Amino acid sequence: FSNEIVHTWALMHDVILHNKIPIHELPPCLYTATRSRCVEQLETFIIQQKRKLAVAAIKEVRSIKDHTSAFPSVDDVMLASKSTPHRWDGTWSKTPEQSEASYNEQLYASRLLRHSLDTYRSSQPYMVNNCGVAGSPG
Repeated sequence: FSNEIVHTWALMHDVILHNKIPIHELPPCLYTATRSRCVEQLETFIIQQKRKLAVAAIKEVRSIKDHTSAFPSVDDVMLASKSTPHRWDGTWSKTPEQSEASYNEQLYASRLLRHSLDTYRSSQPYMVNNCGVAGSPG
């Protein structure tokens, strides 16, 4: 009897003072069901966040650029993955008001980003460097 009181005290101590829920005390079927539900919710949340980011990024690009016909749609971005990437080459057309220096810098930045993405996708043990992609030319 006293063993069970000590065990109960230890469980309550963990829950109240350390905010720990002892999952090792759950029956296996309940643990599996709980974990499965959490994984499903997390996957749904990640897909929703990815869609929000894609929509926001594409809206931003379309609001700035005049010639975005070659730019991928939200659905294309959502279907892309590391194993099945979208085949957009990352090039833009030059707008009438864009300077030559700005356009050349844009092409250079596109090549850098494309190279970084290709390096990431190749699964090689390389460190992919970040680079700035916003600002005026020069």
